[in-house]
Amino acid sequence: MPLSDIPDGELAARAKKDNRGAFGELVRRDEAFAYAQALKLWKGNRADASDSVCETYLRAWKSISKFNGTKFAPWRETIQRNYFLDQIRRRDTRGGRHESLDAEAPDDGPPRPQPADPNPGPEEALLAREAES
Repeated sequence: MPLSDIPDGELAARAKKDNRGAFGELVRRDEAFAYAQALKLWKGNRADASDSVCETYLRAWKSISKFNGTKFAPWRETIQRNYFLDQIRRRDTRGGRHESLDAEAPDDGPPRPQPADPNPGPEEALLAREAES
């Protein structure tokens, strides 16, 4: 049976046994959506979005043994969101200041990343409905 026909839960079980091909299939299925979400989180900053997707999948691979679900995307989303929040905290503490994430960026620097709207967009709502069925 081709990897594309295998459910996420089974691919994850194979990945837990160090099957990189199975993990690669999970990534292949999910990467476009993960990148779209990253662009939303990073307010269109493609470099940060791309870096965060790579880091998310690296963290997912390292912790695949903790995956206990049947759908990979919601688990990956949690990793991605936590990575984003970690980066925001680090950026805030590097300058020694703690500003609101809603604060305007200073005129002398790039805009600061803002957290995404917590309400699901139309694509996320559709995916959630599909995952439930």
